[in-house]
Amino acid sequence: MILSRNALLAMTFFLLCGCSRPAPLTPGTFAMCIAANEADHLELIALAQETPGEIVLKDGEIVGEWLQVATNSLASQQIDETDDFIVREVNGGKEVLVVHSQFDLTEKYIRTATLSGGPDGDGLPQVEIKISAAGAQMAHELLSSNAPDYLNELFRNVAIVVRGQVFSLPILETEIGSRFIISTTSQEHAAYIVAILNGKVQQLPQ
Repeated sequence: MILSRNALLAMTFFLLCGCSRPAPLTPGTFAMCIAANEADHLELIALAQETPGEIVLKDGEIVGEWLQVATNSLASQQIDETDDFIVREVNGGKEVLVVHSQFDLTEKYIRTATLSGGPDGDGLPQVEIKISAAGAQMAHELLSSNAPDYLNELFRNVAIVVRGQVFSLPILETEIGSRFIISTTSQEHAAYIVAILNGKVQQLPQ
């Protein structure tokens, strides 16, 4: 088959411009996704270490992402206390590698977010998040596919992401259901998360 000059030009334009970089999945209002670990994600880690940008691609599909760790957050403390996470330093800050999957819980499943009535067992402020039935099913699938391996003492962590920044990296161990609670390091962080999840635009206090 012989292509016309216009058809060739159109094909060239598509090849040059039509394969634009996919948009990231997690830097919207909210996301809950698995933090990469060396037991489960060696291929992803190898790809990520060769990636200068934030998005990690495999065969043109987003499989992971480097996300900024929020300053003075619980996540920033957690990555300093253990080597369980895949972390890199960029421009004086830290980024943690997360996995993209079909079971990532995003803002579209959130109903409300409120400040919890009291602190957690460590005295930290908490945020209670209520999600839809579809969100609860997504959370169930996320846990089912990343359940703790008690025999080998392997526990997966989930990244709590607000506006593209990781605020917490709790262990994914118990069923979430229609509500779950996350801990923060300060009332300011808790109030910021609640405001964002409830659709009130607000800058994080410095």
